[in-house]
Amino acid sequence: MHDLHRVEVVDDGVARTIARARQHLLETRDNDGGWHGNIDLGPIALAMQLVVESHLGVLSRRDAEEGSRGLVALQQPDGSFLQYPHASRGSASATALAYAALVSCGRPGTTRR
Repeated sequence: MHDLHRVEVVDDGVARTIARARQHLLETRDNDGGWHGNIDLGPIALAMQLVVESHLGVLSRRDAEEGSRGLVALQQPDGSFLQYPHASRGSASATALAYAALVSCGRPGTTRR
């Protein structure tokens, strides 16, 4: 985890700007230490997060279960996943990334190949 309390900067103007930004970040964190918002980036953002957390070994069982359920809920009727919200059709790259995330989560019916 990054330490928002320590930053080394030589320029005073930059240091003051960083200090204000750091203070804002600290003041806007939720009780769990994170920042939560409603950002709709489509299924690829969730898929990327799940793959990265799995790769780093920090994906909890609960997050894997909830994340894979969330991904499956975004799957299109033809089995594909949209590359971005409101896309007219699924894309091969978004679908491949979502599949990799489902495998990373240990979703039943998916296997590593």
